[in-house]
Amino acid sequence: MIYIGGPAHSETTAWSLLDMPWVANGISANEIKIVNVLAQIDRQGYADISERLFDMQWVADGVSHDDSTVAHRLLPIILFAPDSAVRLIDMPFLQTIEQADVRTLYSLLRIARGNPDDLSDILAHPQFKDGITDDQAAVLAVLIENAPNLVNTLLDLEWVVDEVWNEDEELAVQRLAWLGATAMRLMDMPFLQTLEHADVMALRSLSRIAHGNPDDLADILAHPQLKNGITDDQTMIVAMLRPVLKHAPNRVDKLLDPNATAVEQRIIELPLSGEVELAIVRTYLRTWGTLSSMDLLENAVRETEKLMDAPLQLSHIWLLFENAVQSWYAGVNWSGNFMVIRPEYDLYAPIIAHEVGHYYWSGNADWLDEGMAEVMASVIERERTGIPVRATNAPCRVVENIMELEALAPEGGEPGFRCNYSLGEGLFLDLLQRLGEDAFWEGVRKLYAKGYAEGYRYDLGIEDVRQSFGPDADAIISRWRGG
Repeated sequence: MIYIGGPAHSETTAWSLLDMPWVANGISANEIKIVNVLAQIDRQGYADISERLFDMQWVADGVSHDDSTVAHRLLPIILFAPDSAVRLIDMPFLQTIEQADVRTLYSLLRIARGNPDDLSDILAHPQFKDGITDDQAAVLAVLIENAPNLVNTLLDLEWVVDEVWNEDEELAVQRLAWLGATAMRLMDMPFLQTLEHADVMALRSLSRIAHGNPDDLADILAHPQLKNGITDDQTMIVAMLRPVLKHAPNRVDKLLDPNATAVEQRIIELPLSGEVELAIVRTYLRTWGTLSSMDLLENAVRETEKLMDAPLQLSHIWLLFENAVQSWYAGVNWSGNFMVIRPEYDLYAPIIAHEVGHYYWSGNADWLDEGMAEVMASVIERERTGIPVRATNAPCRVVENIMELEALAPEGGEPGFRCNYSLGEGLFLDLLQRLGEDAFWEGVRKLYAKGYAEGYRYDLGIEDVRQSFGPDADAIISRWRGG
């Protein structure tokens, strides 16, 4: 049923409808939907708006699902903020309709429902003096969805309104939204006037500190080294603050003090990943010999990329030597963002290589990630020193196989957690020795690619290992899996 009868102006709507070329061909469900929406606009006394919509090219050409959805989103905006709706209709992003425009209008509707004046202020921002373009509309939707109270301030930042919009910028907006009232203060600081990946990592660290204890965040921002605002030179250190604050709070002052902290940096070029920044941070002095941890780090990064035959997922590798890890760990890779290793393992190549391995192996079953990192570290050490690849972990005494380990599901620090290292290492060493180098690394690369199939991050487990290594590995995998 199409409702075009009613009070004044309905005759205009009816005649406009009869002029549509798609009426003669039969009216689809989407066309029925848009006609009813426009008739409702007409009956609410906004005939001038409905007539303008009837003149839109995407209405005249025949109505798609996205077209009808856009009209449906416009209706409440017209009711809540008619002046803003009139301005929107004339803007470039609504001259043709894409899926992204549906998202944008939904975001604008949220603002209109909350406070029509806020929507008016956004549309009046200098960035939109010539209307909202398609690119600006997509960015605006992200800003409103994540940080509706910060939109106008965010639009003043150059990196928000430039022609490039990427994952780092979206993550930065999300982190600023999580930081609430503190975000306004941060947006005035030097490090956010342009946006680099290090800035995003600093925001991530600050938001996690705030989530743990807002007073800790206040203390950090009031620190003498940061009281005038965070600079680009400080973002790497700020990004590393959370584990230090959690596990070694007495080291925070030293880490923030440029006179007490040594930062060693090196830029390398990798065949697949391109330019990568390496950085090592220490809060102590050491006597250098012929070997350096920076050389070991570069070697580990190069060899890991070669073994995986896949680029890194980021353009920096940062390593902090500090006692900022749980007591049962020698080192930790913090969510693929940076590594923390205890100072006594400075110059200890296997642990450096192991933590580098976690830039590829994380977020899967613990035994898989730890086992692959252990085997890759052993292979890298073999290439560097000639030491044969062999098991480096004591046998598990808590469970007998991977199936029992997964049923136990030990947390870090519990007695059974070390079994992830020994059983995972045992499985992948067995596959390496029995299948041979070529078949083993082919299976490893298939397994890694499977984890990122179709752009989605999968949590890999034993069946993924079985599928990646093929039938020749079935007996080996079954023995380690158990059952």
